[in-house]
Amino acid sequence: MEAAEKKAIFNFLKDLRDNNHKDWMDANRSRYDDAKTYWLKQVGQFLAVLSKHDPQLFSIYKPKNCISRITNNRMYKPDLPLYKDYFTFSIMNTSDAFSPIYVSVGADRSFVGCGYHNPDKQTLKNIRDAIDYDGQELKSILDDKIFQNFFGGLSDFSSPLKTSPKGYPKDHPFIEFLRYKSFTVSKTLTEAAIISDDFIEIIEQAYLISKPFRTFLKKANDFSS
Repeated sequence: MEAAEKKAIFNFLKDLRDNNHKDWMDANRSRYDDAKTYWLKQVGQFLAVLSKHDPQLFSIYKPKNCISRITNNRMYKPDLPLYKDYFTFSIMNTSDAFSPIYVSVGADRSFVGCGYHNPDKQTLKNIRDAIDYDGQELKSILDDKIFQNFFGGLSDFSSPLKTSPKGYPKDHPFIEFLRYKSFTVSKTLTEAAIISDDFIEIIEQAYLISKPFRTFLKKANDFSS
């Protein structure tokens, strides 16, 4: 995708952030349509690259199936703004709410990551049980130098518990991991990085480097299913 197209996406999202209401969106519908078209083009490039590594997963999706709606669902969160000021790309397995890759490009924050964000109780228990059984495996994955340099460790979008979760001792050797309520990793993306020619390569690296982490999580959940 051309740098000018990616800049147009950012310009639209920043203006939407500052004018998040229906009248503005109605007056700027053509800008939204253009930005969405550019993003779908970018998503198509993601799919083409990632399908080389996992054709059974990525080659079956169309770009339109990998993006989220621009409107927020405010049924349970009425305080959310009417529109999202970011575009996303993800491949979601609806049976267990797991995405092997998630990209968010937004007006204020952009990142690439993967994992279970706020998983259901059973999934969370499955992961904690896997850590209880062999937390060293997860620690080795997270301590890997390449992994550390790219992701830095587990994300803390959902604040970890201040104490041990029910059923696990406070002095558990891997209590640091057991306290987490979400198990995701992410890398912040600058606007410059996204606009650069290296953007697709960064997403490809994220997918490849996160593979051991994704495998641990899926194995933990699938084993207990």
